[in-house]
Amino acid sequence: MWRYEVISVIPEDFNNFMGPVSDKYAFNNILKYIEIGKKEGKLVYGGKPVGDKGYFIQPTVIIDVPPQSVIAQEEIFGPVLAVIKAENFAEGLEIANNTEFGLTGGVCSNNRENLEKA
Repeated sequence: MWRYEVISVIPEDFNNFMGPVSDKYAFNNILKYIEIGKKEGKLVYGGKPVGDKGYFIQPTVIIDVPPQSVIAQEEIFGPVLAVIKAENFAEGLEIANNTEFGLTGGVCSNNRENLEKA
């Protein structure tokens, strides 16, 4: 089971790991980005509102996202992960540094030298 499958966003569950998004505008905007992401990549988890109280959205994972796609180039400010594959570390850095904005991102490596470059 993937970790994102056990993250609770149910408002009545006091053990939940994720709260709601900030307001109705953010809620609707994030759902629009998810719809865009479903066209640009492959939705593998989430992407739906949760419950009828508050502005809860499932953690969402979209894979096979092209580096120049909207969800890769714009900050979503919501529980959406756009996964972009790179052939090697150098290409990964190029992808990460090729955005108009300073977006949030992460680098995974067992190589300390690569982590220092990132």
